[in-house]
Amino acid sequence: MKALCRKTCQIRLGDKIMFVEAGEVLELDSLPEQHFVSLEDDKHSVDFLAASEAELLQAKWKLTDAQKAVWDAYKVKLVHSEGETKKDLVAKILDARYRSADVN
Repeated sequence: MKALCRKTCQIRLGDKIMFVEAGEVLELDSLPEQHFVSLEDDKHSVDFLAASEAELLQAKWKLTDAQKAVWDAYKVKLVHSEGETKKDLVAKILDARYRSADVN
């Protein structure tokens, strides 16, 4: 299963100890630590205001959910143009988040 590391940590995989950065996505047999979230779990909801770029790219989410979260938090209208990819939408979400941090 694909798992997202939410916090930089060390994990043990078999005989090896790995250092994993926050935002990294790994292919694992099971969730080894409390700092990991499964990306294949349908119940996992994305926090558009705090999720890393990797999490937003890997997770399944609806455009309407993203538009509502970005509008409610930052008063920025998230518009999807024809031909835009998910990566472009994630860049817009992160841009709104970064611009809001500059203002506050």
